[in-house]
Amino acid sequence: MEVQFAPVVTIPRPRLQQALQYDMDLECHVEGYPPPTITWFKDEVQLMNNQHYRISKFRTSDEFTETTLRVVTIDQRHYGTFTCKAQNKLGTAAGQVELSEAIEPVCPPACGHHYLPAVLPLGELFMSLMSLKDSPIPDVNNTGLHQDPEINGSNKAPEIQES
Repeated sequence: MEVQFAPVVTIPRPRLQQALQYDMDLECHVEGYPPPTITWFKDEVQLMNNQHYRISKFRTSDEFTETTLRVVTIDQRHYGTFTCKAQNKLGTAAGQVELSEAIEPVCPPACGHHYLPAVLPLGELFMSLMSLKDSPIPDVNNTGLHQDPEINGSNKAPEIQES
Protein backbone atom coordinates (compact mmCIF):
# COMPACT_ATOMS: atom_id res chain seq x y z
CA MET A 1 0.00 0.00 0.00
CA GLU A 2 1.38 3.40 -1.02
CA VAL A 3 0.75 6.34 1.24
CA GLN A 4 0.31 9.57 -0.68
CA PHE A 5 1.04 12.93 0.93
CA ALA A 6 1.47 16.60 0.06
CA PRO A 7 5.01 17.94 -0.38
CA VAL A 8 7.16 19.08 2.52
CA VAL A 9 10.06 21.44 1.70
CA THR A 10 13.15 21.78 3.89
CA ILE A 11 15.84 24.41 3.29
CA PRO A 12 19.07 23.31 5.01
CA ARG A 13 20.74 26.74 4.71
CA PRO A 14 18.10 29.49 4.47
CA ARG A 15 20.61 32.38 4.57
CA LEU A 16 23.69 32.38 2.37
CA GLN A 17 26.35 34.89 1.41
CA GLN A 18 28.67 35.01 -1.58
CA ALA A 19 31.01 37.58 -3.12
CA LEU A 20 30.40 39.16 -6.49
CA GLN A 21 31.59 37.16 -9.52
CA TYR A 22 31.56 33.79 -7.70
CA ASP A 23 29.11 30.86 -7.81
CA MET A 24 26.84 29.73 -4.97
CA ASP A 25 24.70 26.61 -4.48
CA LEU A 26 21.23 26.94 -2.96
CA GLU A 27 19.81 23.66 -1.65
CA CYS A 28 16.25 22.44 -1.22
CA HIS A 29 15.09 19.04 0.08
CA VAL A 30 11.61 17.89 -0.94
CA GLU A 31 9.51 15.05 0.42
CA GLY A 32 6.19 14.05 -1.13
CA TYR A 33 4.27 11.29 -2.88
CA PRO A 34 3.42 11.21 -5.67
CA PRO A 35 6.76 12.87 -6.48
CA PRO A 36 6.14 16.61 -6.72
CA THR A 37 7.09 18.94 -9.53
CA ILE A 38 9.86 21.23 -8.27
CA THR A 39 10.47 24.75 -9.55
CA TRP A 40 12.82 27.55 -8.48
CA PHE A 41 11.82 31.23 -8.51
CA LYS A 42 13.51 34.60 -7.99
CA ASP A 43 11.20 37.57 -7.48
CA GLU A 44 8.21 35.44 -8.59
CA VAL A 45 9.87 34.66 -11.95
CA GLN A 46 10.44 30.97 -12.66
CA LEU A 47 14.11 30.16 -13.24
CA MET A 48 15.40 27.90 -15.99
CA ASN A 49 18.85 26.51 -16.81
CA ASN A 50 20.80 29.25 -18.58
CA GLN A 51 24.08 31.15 -18.30
CA HIS A 52 23.07 32.49 -14.84
CA TYR A 53 21.39 29.47 -13.22
CA ARG A 54 21.89 25.70 -13.19
CA ILE A 55 19.18 23.55 -11.64
CA SER A 56 19.85 19.95 -10.68
CA LYS A 57 17.39 17.44 -9.21
CA PHE A 58 18.22 14.08 -7.72
CA ARG A 59 15.53 11.71 -6.48
CA THR A 60 16.98 9.66 -3.62
CA SER A 61 13.82 7.54 -3.28
CA ASP A 62 10.17 7.57 -4.38
CA GLU A 63 9.42 10.18 -1.72
CA PHE A 64 12.63 12.25 -1.45
CA THR A 65 14.18 14.65 -3.97
CA GLU A 66 17.17 16.92 -3.49
CA THR A 67 17.46 19.93 -5.75
CA THR A 68 20.24 22.51 -6.06
CA LEU A 69 20.15 25.86 -7.77
CA ARG A 70 23.64 27.07 -8.69
CA VAL A 71 23.79 30.82 -9.19
CA VAL A 72 26.64 31.29 -11.67
CA THR A 73 29.04 34.26 -11.57
CA ILE A 74 26.92 36.31 -9.19
CA ASP A 75 26.29 39.94 -9.97
CA GLN A 76 24.32 42.50 -7.95
CA ARG A 77 20.91 41.54 -9.43
CA HIS A 78 21.31 37.93 -8.20
CA TYR A 79 21.12 38.91 -4.52
CA GLY A 80 17.73 38.51 -2.90
CA THR A 81 15.18 35.83 -2.10
CA PHE A 82 14.91 32.56 -4.03
CA THR A 83 11.95 30.20 -3.64
CA CYS A 84 11.94 26.44 -4.05
CA LYS A 85 8.36 25.30 -4.76
CA ALA A 86 7.10 21.71 -4.77
CA GLN A 87 3.65 20.70 -5.97
CA ASN A 88 1.76 17.43 -6.40
CA LYS A 89 -1.96 16.59 -6.63
CA LEU A 90 -2.25 16.74 -2.81
CA GLY A 91 -0.78 20.18 -2.25
CA THR A 92 1.98 22.74 -2.57
CA ALA A 93 4.88 23.70 -0.31
CA ALA A 94 7.68 26.23 -0.65
CA GLY A 95 10.85 27.30 1.11
CA GLN A 96 13.01 30.37 0.72
CA VAL A 97 16.74 31.02 0.55
CA GLU A 98 18.12 34.51 1.07
CA LEU A 99 21.34 35.21 -0.87
CA SER A 100 23.28 38.31 0.16
CA GLU A 101 26.65 39.82 -0.65
CA ALA A 102 29.82 38.72 1.12
CA ILE A 103 33.11 40.59 1.05
CA GLU A 104 35.21 37.43 0.70
CA PRO A 105 34.31 34.43 -1.50
CA VAL A 106 32.72 31.49 0.29
CA CYS A 107 34.33 28.13 -0.52
CA PRO A 108 33.06 25.80 -1.87
CA PRO A 109 31.88 26.28 -4.57
CA ALA A 110 33.60 29.59 -5.19
CA CYS A 111 37.33 29.07 -5.13
CA GLY A 112 37.78 27.14 -8.34
CA HIS A 113 38.81 23.98 -6.52
CA HIS A 114 37.30 20.74 -7.71
CA TYR A 115 36.19 18.83 -4.66
CA LEU A 116 34.15 15.75 -3.99
CA PRO A 117 32.76 15.56 -0.45
CA ALA A 118 32.92 12.23 1.37
CA VAL A 119 29.21 11.60 0.80
CA LEU A 120 27.71 12.78 -2.46
CA PRO A 121 24.46 11.65 -4.10
CA LEU A 122 25.04 9.82 -7.37
CA GLY A 123 23.48 12.58 -9.50
CA GLU A 124 25.70 15.25 -7.93
CA LEU A 125 28.73 12.98 -8.26
CA PHE A 126 28.04 12.67 -11.99
CA MET A 127 27.64 16.45 -12.36
CA SER A 128 30.85 17.06 -10.37
CA LEU A 129 32.79 14.61 -12.50
CA MET A 130 31.38 16.17 -15.67
CA SER A 131 32.67 19.57 -14.51
CA LEU A 132 36.18 18.07 -14.37
CA LYS A 133 36.21 16.93 -18.00
CA ASP A 134 38.10 20.03 -19.20
CA SER A 135 40.47 20.18 -16.22
CA PRO A 136 44.15 19.36 -16.62
CA ILE A 137 45.15 15.84 -15.64
CA PRO A 138 47.18 15.96 -12.42
CA ASP A 139 50.73 14.66 -12.26
CA VAL A 140 50.31 12.17 -9.45
CA ASN A 141 53.95 11.09 -9.44
CA ASN A 142 55.44 14.62 -9.18
CA THR A 143 57.78 13.82 -12.07
CA GLY A 144 56.62 16.61 -14.30
CA LEU A 145 55.56 13.90 -16.75
CA HIS A 146 52.34 12.00 -17.01
CA GLN A 147 52.52 8.23 -17.26
CA ASP A 148 50.15 8.24 -20.23
CA PRO A 149 52.19 8.47 -23.47
CA GLU A 150 49.18 10.05 -25.22
CA ILE A 151 49.42 13.03 -22.86
CA ASN A 152 53.18 13.31 -22.51
CA GLY A 153 54.42 11.84 -25.77
CA SER A 154 56.69 9.56 -23.78
CA ASN A 155 56.44 7.41 -20.70
CA LYS A 156 60.09 7.81 -19.74
CA ALA A 157 61.03 9.53 -16.51
CA PRO A 158 63.13 12.67 -16.89
CA GLU A 159 66.86 12.19 -16.88
CA ILE A 160 68.67 13.63 -13.88
CA GLN A 161 71.95 15.33 -14.68
CA GLU A 162 74.61 15.15 -12.01
CA SER A 163 76.70 18.24 -11.43
